[in-house]
Amino acid sequence: MLTVLRTTGDNQREECLKLPADLFVWRTPENDPTGELEESIWHELRCFFESRGYTYWAVAWHRLHGPPDKKIVCNGFGYASLQRGWKSDTTGVSSYEKLLEYQRVNALCWPARAADGRDVVIRVLAVGSHGRSHVEILKLLSRNHYSVIDRNHAIPVLEILDYQDVTFGIVPKIGFSMFGAYGLWAENSVGDLVDMIMQCIEALDFIHYVGVAHKDAFKDNFLVQFYPESLSHNRIAITRPRVYLNDFETAVYFPPEVPVENRVCVGIPSGGSWRADAKEYGRIKPPELLSDAPYDPFKLDVWQLAISFVDLTTTIPSIDSVMEAMRCPEASSRMSSREALAKLVEAVALLPPQSLLIPPVVAVPK
Repeated sequence: MLTVLRTTGDNQREECLKLPADLFVWRTPENDPTGELEESIWHELRCFFESRGYTYWAVAWHRLHGPPDKKIVCNGFGYASLQRGWKSDTTGVSSYEKLLEYQRVNALCWPARAADGRDVVIRVLAVGSHGRSHVEILKLLSRNHYSVIDRNHAIPVLEILDYQDVTFGIVPKIGFSMFGAYGLWAENSVGDLVDMIMQCIEALDFIHYVGVAHKDAFKDNFLVQFYPESLSHNRIAITRPRVYLNDFETAVYFPPEVPVENRVCVGIPSGGSWRADAKEYGRIKPPELLSDAPYDPFKLDVWQLAISFVDLTTTIPSIDSVMEAMRCPEASSRMSSREALAKLVEAVALLPPQSLLIPPVVAVPK
């Protein structure tokens, strides 16, 4: 139990603040529309993290954070586009300044700066036994030999810390989300986007090889070091950003001894701070989730990734047909991640790079 000193006018009163008892409450504390309770919870953990060398980013406004100062040290996971310059102006948004922002979606994550100046995100992984599978999957993918495999795009865990019964993971702050790679301010070409999408599929292919199904493989859970923005200077990108797969709290692991026919799931994807409640599940669902029958979670990953790009058209039939096949409603006819990757690589290899230096067509939201 934690004690918080609150001030109301000229009066001060002490209130007891408990750390959330489970991950559901960590994600969305009750009666906290402004985020004040989230801030109080993390404030009480400040000294613990400072003792480990981590300084919180400040809350700039509502749930938007800024760093302790305007200095920045390369952490290897986030870069800025030089063509946009250092400051935002009427011509566009500076990606350098974007690196100095962090938008908190919920209370499970908090940005911080490590003692050596690198920026990180502190993530609540487990409370007691609740969320323990998340911890074990991250350890599997970011420790020992798997951690250095080139096809492994899982977000690396730099450190795991325990405070009371809460387990925290320290992960690098990665540049940008795939959610903003097109349709907003970024000027990424079809070539830029297809390279990123191939990496997203490669990320799924690798974890599937290991025996892990993500079960929340939508584009907002993929992060990218930077946006090449080839359209902004009408030149094919020389340096390509690496894509990382984030947020494994709904993931499931099948050890090698589990037969392929037994690698199935039942029900709405859940785990960690996601409840197994169809009414609360806010993601779009493929047909296999509309019944209580067992389904292939690896095929679910393929559908989730592809459906999250349904508003994107490259105007190149050989590429768009692969994405459409990944969205096949019938799971048994849907490509595996390995098949999809091979098909997309084959399609791209047959195209002159210059033919991909074109803008995508983005559907207007209805």
